[in-house]
Amino acid sequence: WILWVWLAVAGAVQRRDAFDDYLRKLREQQRCAPYPTTVNYEYIEPPSDAGANGLRQVEGWQLQLTACDVCPPLVTVIDDASHFSNLTSLALACEPQPSTFESANLSTIISLTLHRHCVKDINASIWPLLPDLFHVELSNLSCLATLPLSLPTFLTQLVVSNTILNTIPLHSLQGLTRLRSLNVSYNRLTTLSHLVYPHHSQLNTLILDGNPIEPQDGVLPRLPNVSTLILRDAGLTALPVDSLCSLQTLKSLDLSYNTLQQLLPLACLQNLYELNLERNLLTELTSNMLIGLGNLNFLSLAGNYLTRVAASAFPAAPHLFQLDLSDNQLTALPPLLLKGLGELDSFHAYLNSITELPEALFADTTSLTKLNLYSNSLVSLPPHIFDRLTRLVWLAVPSNKLTSLPVDIFKALTGVDQLHLYSNQLTDFSPAHVHSLTELQNLLLSDNRITTLDTRGLMQELPMLGYLTTRNLPLSFENAFGQADGLIRFAIDGHTSPVLQLPPDDALEGLTLLDVGSERPFRLPLDASKLLVLSTANLTNAEMSKAELHSVLGLPMLQQLTIGGQ
Repeated sequence: WILWVWLAVAGAVQRRDAFDDYLRKLREQQRCAPYPTTVNYEYIEPPSDAGANGLRQVEGWQLQLTACDVCPPLVTVIDDASHFSNLTSLALACEPQPSTFESANLSTIISLTLHRHCVKDINASIWPLLPDLFHVELSNLSCLATLPLSLPTFLTQLVVSNTILNTIPLHSLQGLTRLRSLNVSYNRLTTLSHLVYPHHSQLNTLILDGNPIEPQDGVLPRLPNVSTLILRDAGLTALPVDSLCSLQTLKSLDLSYNTLQQLLPLACLQNLYELNLERNLLTELTSNMLIGLGNLNFLSLAGNYLTRVAASAFPAAPHLFQLDLSDNQLTALPPLLLKGLGELDSFHAYLNSITELPEALFADTTSLTKLNLYSNSLVSLPPHIFDRLTRLVWLAVPSNKLTSLPVDIFKALTGVDQLHLYSNQLTDFSPAHVHSLTELQNLLLSDNRITTLDTRGLMQELPMLGYLTTRNLPLSFENAFGQADGLIRFAIDGHTSPVLQLPPDDALEGLTLLDVGSERPFRLPLDASKLLVLSTANLTNAEMSKAELHSVLGLPMLQQLTIGGQ
C-alpha cells in the first residue's frame, strides 16, 4: 500500500506539472497572437534615489522591443542606424540571441532588461556584444527557476524579480566580484546565506522584498560592506537579530509591510541611519527599543497598531530628522515624547485618535519645519503649543474637532507658508489669528462653521496669500469673496446663496484659478474678457448662455475647465 500511495502522489504531481506547462504555453500563445514585433523609443530618467550608495544611474534613451519567442536582429527592426548612437538601455520582451545584436553598434548600451517572457537561460555569446553593460534586469520571467549561469562578470547591478526563483546556487554569483547592488525581490527565496565574502565584498545594496525569508540565524549573508537592506513584504513575524547584527556597516534597514508584533533592540547596528517599520503589527514602543541607535536619522512607525509610545523612547536617538507615527491608534502623546530632539525637521502624527496635545510637547523641537496632525480628535489647542516652532513652514491640523483657536496661537510662526485648517468645527476666524504669518501663501478653511470672514482684512495682513479655500462655509458669496484683489487663486463652493455676485471684474484680473462650483444651480455674471491669466476654472452648475460659455473657452491661458449639472 505504501508503493501504491507513492505512485498515486507521483502521478498527481506529474499531471499537475504537465497542466502547469500547458497553461504556460497557452498564455505565451495568447500573449504572442495579437502582437506582432513592435519597437518603441522612450527617454528614461533615474528614480529620485538613484545614485545612492555610489551606484551608477541608468538614464537616456531606451529601446523597447516586443516579439514572440526569439528576438529578431535589431538592425532589421530599427530603420534609422543613428538611433543606436543614442541608446543607453534595451528592454526586450523576447529571448535574445547573438543574432539579435550582430551588426548593431551597441557600445553605448549600459542596461539590459528582459521581461515578460519564458526565458530559462541566456546565451553566453551575447555578453561580448554589449561591452559596457553594467546593469541587467530579469523581471516577470515565468520560467526562470534559477539564475542563468552565463552572467557577465563585469556587472555591478543585477535585478532578478517576479520570477519562480527559489534558490541561488553558490557558483552562480561567485564570478560577479564587482557586484554592488543585488535586487532579488518577489521570488521564492527563503535564505541568502550563500552570498559569501570575499566573493561579494563590494556588495552594498541588498533588496529582498516579497520573499518568504525565514527569521532564523544565518538566513542573511555575512557581508562586510552592505549599507542598505530591504526586507519589505517578506512575511517576517520576528526579527533575525543575529543575522542583522552581522551587518555592521548597515545604514538603511527597511522592514515595512511585514507582520512584526515586537521590535527587539538593535543596539548592534550603531551605524544605522534609516529604519522603516511601516505597516507591521506593533502595538507599543518601549523605552529600550532604540538604545544604541544614536545615529538614527529617519524612523517610520506609520500604519501599525500603536496605542502607547514610551516617553523615553526617542531621546536614545537624538539626531532624528524625520519621525512618522501616523496611522496608528494613539489617543495621547507624553509631554516629554520629543525631549532632546533638537534636530527634528518633520513630525507626522496624522490618522490617530489624539484628543489633546501637551503644551510642552514641542519645547525642544526648535528645528521643526513640517508638522502634520491631520485627522485626529483634537478639540482645542494649548495657546502656547507652537511658541518654540520659529522655523515651521508647513502646518496641518485639518479633520479634527477644533471649535475655536486662541488669538495669538500662530504668533511665532512667521515663516509658515502653508496653513491647513479645513474640516474642523471652527465658528470664528479673523485676521487677528494670522496677523504674524507674513509668509503665508496657502490658507485652507473649507468645511468649517465660519459665518463671517473678513477677506479684506486677510488680504491686508497676509501680503503673500495666493490661495484661499472657503468651500462649504455658511457664508454668502459676497462675504466669501469680499475684496479679492491680489489673489491669484480662489476656491469657493457650497454656499447658501443661490444667486452669486462677483466683485468688480478688475478685482479678479490676477486670478489663475477660479473654483466657484456649487451643488445647486447659480447665476454667474462674468465678463470673461477681463480674466486674461485664468488657467483653471470650475463652474459646475453655473447657468451660462452659449455666448458666455464661448467667452470662457476663448480665454488665452485657459487649460482646464469643469462644467456640468446643467
